[in-house]
Amino acid sequence: MKKLFKKFAAIGMAAMMIMAMGVTAFAAESEEQYKEIPIAATLYKDGTFGTDEQDESMGNPAFSKGGVMKVWYTVDESGDEIVTQTQIVLDTSSVTYMGFITGWMTELNIDGVQFETTAMDGYGNITQFTGTYDSEIVLGQAYDATVNISVGGFMPMNSQGDIVFTAQ
Repeated sequence: MKKLFKKFAAIGMAAMMIMAMGVTAFAAESEEQYKEIPIAATLYKDGTFGTDEQDESMGNPAFSKGGVMKVWYTVDESGDEIVTQTQIVLDTSSVTYMGFITGWMTELNIDGVQFETTAMDGYGNITQFTGTYDSEIVLGQAYDATVNISVGGFMPMNSQGDIVFTAQ
């Protein structure tokens, strides 16, 4: 009888352990969701966005290809989305000055986040930047931006202004 009890106890303990593993596996699953939003980016001269003197920056054509905003979020009990992370991926192109001098972006910093180079063309020009935030980036809101452009491959230009993302 004692052996039979020990066998049932062992089977019961094994069953409990298996069921407990299932509970922790389900607990580890997050309800985090993901979406991509095609975006356009517009660079304005510092302090002019949203004013009567709103003025786009000369470096704005570098953002003409737009990009994608990747958003990770959870949904709370009331159905509201709570953003856990936002990633901005911007495709860039050359900027032409005076009709014949070409420049390429070499560095991008938006709201204190240094963007990383994520793609280059065959000539070593940066064609894509990616930056990640631990919060929500609001479409239509201005963010501080610093853009460095190499003009003609030898003359660096630094531009500070406001960048605004809108859905495409």
